[in-house]
Amino acid sequence: LPIAPYETGLLQDLKPFIDGDRSFDSSDYRPGVLDVASDSEGRLIALPTSMDFNVLLYDPRQFEEAGVDLPTSDWTWRDMLDAAVQIGDFKQKTGTGYVFLRDGTRSELLLNLFFSEIQPYKRESGQYVPAINQPEIIDYLHQITSILPYLTSPTATIYDSQPFYFLDEGHVAMAVVPYSQLNLGTNSLRRYPHLAYTTLPQPNYVGNDVFLDNVLVMSRGTSDPQAVWTWLSFLSHQISLAPTSYATRKSQSDGHSDLDPHIAEVILQGE
Repeated sequence: LPIAPYETGLLQDLKPFIDGDRSFDSSDYRPGVLDVASDSEGRLIALPTSMDFNVLLYDPRQFEEAGVDLPTSDWTWRDMLDAAVQIGDFKQKTGTGYVFLRDGTRSELLLNLFFSEIQPYKRESGQYVPAINQPEIIDYLHQITSILPYLTSPTATIYDSQPFYFLDEGHVAMAVVPYSQLNLGTNSLRRYPHLAYTTLPQPNYVGNDVFLDNVLVMSRGTSDPQAVWTWLSFLSHQISLAPTSYATRKSQSDGHSDLDPHIAEVILQGE
């Protein structure tokens, strides 16, 4: 459920019901899930029952050819940028394709790098004032601009539908893909054993690592809110998941035993 575009005023805030229900365990939800289910005013307007999230799919062989260390679960946006620039430089010299599958990955990388290393606001008289015109920020942006040619991505949208093939063939080195695509592509992963995947650097300032799939909501017009809440609380434990969904509650995953071992490892790194 994309929360922001909806008229959330039509939905009941579920926080008061959770606060008044001692049997409801909010800590059973995975980190960040309930935050994604909240609107801009902090109202919890949905109980998520299934979710999806992004991981980084990459080709270790291309990292090694460019002399770049492989990604780790604790690498930073700066680490990712340094790796991308080195791989991009190598690819330009050898004419062997692109760094990223999608141009949006480059944008997200650079924005996250900016917010992790530079404070674009300054506090004056109790308020935050944009500081984008400060000399050090302008100089930083010039440095970023100078490396853009190395962070290339293809323009053909056909790449989006076949990330495994184009990574394995060396056309691109990295691709951000949802967990569901890995799940659906399990056979592809077995066909391309040279590919690997890991979590994205954290924190993510400009994108969502978690995406909600199915949710439970309550209308503000319901005549018996408490009775509806009883059902919502019950159903939040009973939802059966599709093969491509991932449980939002820790108690529903049974220690990830139902998942491909490699995927389970990535999920545990993200937690």
